[in-house]
Amino acid sequence: RRLKEQYELQLKLQQQQQQQLLQQQQLQLQKQQQALQFQLQQQQQQQQQLQQPQQQQQLRKTPNHTNTDVQSLHGSPHDSQREHKREDNNDQEKYIASMVEESPLFNVIIMEISTVELKSVHKFSKNVPYVKLFCENYQQTTKPNNDGTEICFWRALNWSFPVTDASMLRLAVFSANTEIGSVSVQGDDIKFLPRDSKGMREMILTLTNMAAMTTGKIRIYLRATIATET
Repeated sequence: RRLKEQYELQLKLQQQQQQQLLQQQQLQLQKQQQALQFQLQQQQQQQQQLQQPQQQQQLRKTPNHTNTDVQSLHGSPHDSQREHKREDNNDQEKYIASMVEESPLFNVIIMEISTVELKSVHKFSKNVPYVKLFCENYQQTTKPNNDGTEICFWRALNWSFPVTDASMLRLAVFSANTEIGSVSVQGDDIKFLPRDSKGMREMILTLTNMAAMTTGKIRIYLRATIATET
């Protein structure tokens, strides 16, 4: 009986070993198949990348080459009008910027706000951020952003309010009833921000919480105008 039991045990061990070998072989085959699929995907991506520039060049080609060559040599009839408009706009923006810098009172029009790298303030759910703005008696609040993306945008705000050199503009970002972080800017700093050709100015500021820890960044796209301008 003992010999029989030993023999049965040996058979069981051999069967287990064979099963383990089969499983290992199957895993190796799966890994090889995955590696082949990955190589095929890379080759397809490389082919697509090579084809894209050719397609773009084909799209850029125009059937009437003679007309485009003539326009490139002599210029479009509307080019001179566009240049005059650009010069007029630049002169107007320079005048507005100089008036804003010299005046202790000016208007701020916030066109767009965005946030990024916001620290999570909830344990079991994502942030649903919104922004509150405070400047003396003026207050505004955006709608909550439910996109769930890392970068949140609030566009076409058109928040217009008067600002003095001593005014403090405070921006606070919330999720539900919890403040993620806030930042304050003095009015005198806003009107000396660099501006683009359209008179738009940009601020990228760091948000901090009550413990003075960084909790994200906020970008404000705005326009500073003469106080009488609406």
